Amino acid sequence: MKGMPVTLTYHGESHCISEWARRLGVCRQTLWSRYNLGWKTERLLTTPVPAPRPVRPKPEIAPSIFAPHIPGPAILIGGQWVPAHVWLESMEGRPRGTDTPQTVSKQ
Repeated sequence: MKGMPVTLTYHGESHCISEWARRLGVCRQTLWSRYNLGWKTERLLTTPVPAPRPVRPKPEIAPSIFAPHIPGPAILIGGQWVPAHVWLESMEGRPRGTDTPQTVSKQ
């Protein structure tokens, strides 16, 4: 029944999921997800929480202070900001993937 506290007993100790989360130092939602997936109490409480995934860096944006002379999108190639349309024109006729920029975009 939704809203009813769930009590889990492990090694003679009984606590609600929120209290187990506090005692174990894990997110309450992690334990609730495991419970709702039907995990047995021992597995639910003893499985380590995986390390967070690394955050992917966002592409570098060319602020106008770096490339004020370039209107529109710019691409960083070899340490130089180049207008995107110039780079695209230089790529005409080349196979895909032969010359990719290090970073994309200036909004």
